[in-house]
Amino acid sequence: MGATNSSLELMGVKIVKDIRNTANRITNCENANIDKTVTAAVNQIAAIRKIEQIQGLDSLPDDLRELALIRLENPDLSLRELGERLNEPISRSGVNHRLNRLIKIANSF
Repeated sequence: MGATNSSLELMGVKIVKDIRNTANRITNCENANIDKTVTAAVNQIAAIRKIEQIQGLDSLPDDLRELALIRLENPDLSLRELGERLNEPISRSGVNHRLNRLIKIANSF
């Protein structure tokens, strides 16, 4: 009798620990994704500001200028949300490609 109760109690403790560990893993993953997103947005905005100071945003092709202005106005939007705000919406991948082009232009100075 005592062994059964101890076994059930031990299983209960293991279940609680497993739930806590799972919750911690999910939280850590979400925090890492948020940090990665914020870092990328900061780098993108810095690149856009650099282009703006050196040659002006008017020197950019229309597609890059539109995205640059939207990124400056909305630093917290995801790539998908940025793509949806363009006059001609594009995919997350397309937005990422354009932002990488902006960063490449900024790094060329």
